[in-house]
Amino acid sequence: MNQDKIIVELKKENDDDVLEFQFKNKVNINFIKSENNDIKEVFKKILEELTKNVFYLELKINEDYDVELYKEVATTYIDELNNEIDQLINSEEWNEIFK
Repeated sequence: MNQDKIIVELKKENDDDVLEFQFKNKVNINFIKSENNDIKEVFKKILEELTKNVFYLELKINEDYDVELYKEVATTYIDELNNEIDQLINSEEWNEIFK
């Protein structure tokens, strides 16, 4: 199946470590200041977008980003989200509703 990709950029923004999900309307998770609502907003946006078009997330680490711990966390997080997306779009329930 041909899938689009959504870029997720790990970067510094005003001295904060941020994962920016580059949907049409960008959504950020700030590693230091994020609250549950930020994470809920990302999940909500992923589900909304999946109902329109199948995609996967591609992590882009800003070339001057140097916090190794967050690089590892972001890589694992995006890998896990992609696994969840794959399981969801290949589930019987999803296929009954959206195909």
